[in-house]
Amino acid sequence: MFASVVLSATLVWPPPRHITTSGAPLAVGAIDIQPSRTSARLSRTIDRFFPLTLVEGSQLTLRINITGPASDDDAAVTSSTCYHYTLHVRAPDAIVTSCSVHGAAYALETLTQLLSHGNGALPNIDVDDAPQYAWRGLMLDTGRRFIPVPLVENMLDTMAAVKLNVLHLHASDFCRFAVESKVFPNLTAALTGDMAGHYSQDDVRGLIAYAADRGIRVVPEFDVPGHARGMLPIEGSVHFCTDKASRSQLYDDPAGETYAAVHSLVKEMASLFTDEVLHLGCDETKATGPCSTNSTFGFERRLVDAVSAEFGKT
Repeated sequence: MFASVVLSATLVWPPPRHITTSGAPLAVGAIDIQPSRTSARLSRTIDRFFPLTLVEGSQLTLRINITGPASDDDAAVTSSTCYHYTLHVRAPDAIVTSCSVHGAAYALETLTQLLSHGNGALPNIDVDDAPQYAWRGLMLDTGRRFIPVPLVENMLDTMAAVKLNVLHLHASDFCRFAVESKVFPNLTAALTGDMAGHYSQDDVRGLIAYAADRGIRVVPEFDVPGHARGMLPIEGSVHFCTDKASRSQLYDDPAGETYAAVHSLVKEMASLFTDEVLHLGCDETKATGPCSTNSTFGFERRLVDAVSAEFGKT
């Protein structure tokens, strides 16, 4: 038996909490997958890892046992989603036990890596694994440059392969607003040249569903009141601290027009993005023109309170 620390570093990434192997590797060949129950997401998960399943004459029977409620299989991914799993291989059986379909997916990812490392052969294997951190994220800055949907899906596949579970979609910044708004359609309709490209609301729904099948949450971030130059297409509905070409900080005008517009926009985005968390990037503001430290902080505080009290998000 090899030391688990050596095995975890060389066979599986990220390293499982516990992994041991023993015995001579045996060729696996075809795999017969027998889940203890069926669900749409579990079926898609199995198909993603092993396109050829239930093959006659298989040399390994993969049994998947999920202990959590069946009603959770197709539910939204949240901060409390469980990813723990065990994997025990004793030819001709490989047994996965997990708390959720997403834990089963992590087990299948581990098994896939072991098969790849062993060129299709497996020794006796014991794995007991669960993530150390609840938030295992990657940020994509689509507020500066558009990242096409197929590339985002590729990134989600890559995240799943290394067991990351939060796509932090930085969707607005100094340059642009990256998500279609039905309330303010000119936010994206006005994007041209290097700033062109945006996600339709159907794109967002598709990415959320694609991510959820891989155990990944999509958390959006919108930058206000600083880094808000992307809102220039709706100037008039919002006001800026300066009238220079470099203006990018929103002004909390006494009439409340800026706050009302941003409130409507963030409310729309909170409804579109289904995750429990909505990120407001309130960075890099300053006292300039009519914008004081107090007025800027007051704007941020009212918006943060609205996200929690009105939109039901953290």
